[in-house]
Amino acid sequence: MPLRFRQFLLLLLAFLFLIPASEATYKVKPKEAKPVFASAAEERLYRLRKGEILTDGGYLKKGVWGKMEGVVQAPAEIVWRLFVQANEWRRYRFPNMTDSRAVTEAIVKEVGGSDKVEDVYRVIGDRIFDATADRKKGGVWTGYTFQHYDLPWPVANRWMIVKNSNDETRLGEGIYRSEWTKAAGNVRTLDGTLSLEPFEKDPNLTLLIYEIRSDPGSSVPKFLLKWGVKNTMPAAIRIIRREAAKVHGRPPPILKTQ
Repeated sequence: MPLRFRQFLLLLLAFLFLIPASEATYKVKPKEAKPVFASAAEERLYRLRKGEILTDGGYLKKGVWGKMEGVVQAPAEIVWRLFVQANEWRRYRFPNMTDSRAVTEAIVKEVGGSDKVEDVYRVIGDRIFDATADRKKGGVWTGYTFQHYDLPWPVANRWMIVKNSNDETRLGEGIYRSEWTKAAGNVRTLDGTLSLEPFEKDPNLTLLIYEIRSDPGSSVPKFLLKWGVKNTMPAAIRIIRREAAKVHGRPPPILKTQ
């Protein structure tokens, strides 16, 4: 038997004998058994505890609706602070948002029924308004927010000024709520709600629930609008988690926002 062939056989045998000793290294971990839930509510809590972002959406007679739920690792007061500081939103890099800023009721009246975003910028000019100038800590107060979105084809850019009714009457319990409606803009209809409360009574965890109903007034098929709503909302809550972590003194998570 040639020397090289004998050497090859010895190496092959040695390799075969080594396999049992390292078998555990190559074993595939068995998949975890999927939990069995007694109710949909139990499954919802389980998924929220795991950090999942729950979304839903559907069609309206005109337009679409969307809903998002997720837990933020920060007190509700911090998450609320991020929400009311409208002048900072564009810095957070929300999907497709090119501008956001607080405005006043007088600005809304001056813009009137125009559907041109240029009219808004002409009226606002270089002025910066305090987003919390009318804030009533522990009470109910109203604010106005201008938002401008650069949307992908085939949807034209959209802008709106929304009127926010902000409720802080239960801030001692860590509960905040905001409702908003369109005050001006080139969307047909827009309204929604945001609610914040401690998750499972933990003051350092916030359950965020966001709902929106909108008819953007375009010829884009409803299924595309529904897809956009359901896929944009998770990116928004990931951004909120990141910014809340910065404020709360935690290392911000590494997030893919778009």
